[in-house]
Amino acid sequence: MYLLDGVGAIFFVLAFGLGLVFLLIAIFVEAWVMTKFKYVAEYRRATVVSLTANLVSLAAGFIFITSTEFFSENNALGFGLLFGITLLLECLVLHLMNKGKPLKDTILVTVVMNAVTYAIAFLVIKVFSFG
Repeated sequence: MYLLDGVGAIFFVLAFGLGLVFLLIAIFVEAWVMTKFKYVAEYRRATVVSLTANLVSLAAGFIFITSTEFFSENNALGFGLLFGITLLLECLVLHLMNKGKPLKDTILVTVVMNAVTYAIAFLVIKVFSFG
């Protein structure tokens, strides 16, 4: 079993429907965080930014989960590294799509939105005993 949304990749591997639902939840939750932090003013634009960031990190997740079993939901270090990879990639996407924003704001929003979605993913994994 594998992990990333980074984290969404595991859900796609286990069940396409669950992966799609998780990806949509991540996109909408992260867009909501961006608007609440006033990082992106319009929810519709925040959704586009979130979609872009999540597709980039999801693609990276598939690359990592297919290359080694180190990045599995049963490996806390692998889970943590995937979180870090997701933060780096999504921060880069947010920065490129919002060049006028200070980097510290981009980092803060990236950490908060991913902490929320990774917490949701962790709970789903534990509740449904994927890990």
